[in-house]
Amino acid sequence: MNDDDDESDELLNRERGAGGGAPSFWKFSYYQSLFDVTTNDVLRRLLWSAVPQFSGSSYLEKHIRPNPDLYGPIWIGLTLVVTTSISSNVASYLETAGQNKDFWHTDYTRVSFASTAIMVYMFLVPLVLWAVLKYRQVESRYPLLDTLCLYGYSLAVYVPISILWAVHLAWLRWLLVVVGATLSGWVLVATLWPSFREDSRKMAVITSAVVFALHALLALGFVKYFFQHEVVHSVQASLPPLVTATTTIHPISSSVTRVVVPVNNTH
Repeated sequence: MNDDDDESDELLNRERGAGGGAPSFWKFSYYQSLFDVTTNDVLRRLLWSAVPQFSGSSYLEKHIRPNPDLYGPIWIGLTLVVTTSISSNVASYLETAGQNKDFWHTDYTRVSFASTAIMVYMFLVPLVLWAVLKYRQVESRYPLLDTLCLYGYSLAVYVPISILWAVHLAWLRWLLVVVGATLSGWVLVATLWPSFREDSRKMAVITSAVVFALHALLALGFVKYFFQHEVVHSVQASLPPLVTATTTIHPISSSVTRVVVPVNNTH
């Protein structure tokens, strides 16, 4: 297996070097280079995206540069949409155990909500952050592609956590939110800090706090929106008695009409 990986790495390096420089934005080879990564590269970036490093090079400089990719972030985003939607429906079903199952149904709207939230966070948030640094004339150490790649891999920790959220234990869900957001959020802020500190001290702290808060808010929103369903079932359980109360009127009216008919035939 190691021989195959070495051969694939050598082939990728040979293809990148054959162009004699970075491909143009308008050429297909530019977008092809965004997916030229090996399995070992993706696995290493997945693993270290939630492991804080307190010394030496940052996560991006050590594990992503000089070859940022979009294959891993897109794969992580789509996987997180699927795991969150499925786990949410499983949790909803388990929470209705012992109740009337006629009211439980699969909620497909959660798929669209999850995909919108994840894609906005993966692409729009780093774009806005990059634009703000440019607007404030801060010398960013990382181009937009590096920032997009960093944000995409920062969501990797939420994939296994979203599966564990299906367990109907509130304390476990909140513990996973705190642990996952802290670990991956630390890596995210620590990686971007060299760019933030080019600004004033106050703005650097504020920007770091906003980045970390948005990262934690995504996990918090998932738990609040996808994994709390108690109110819906209590309202639906009170509906059936109203239906049975209206069905007892018809036998009375039918018996009255039968009394009138024999009276007309006695003469």
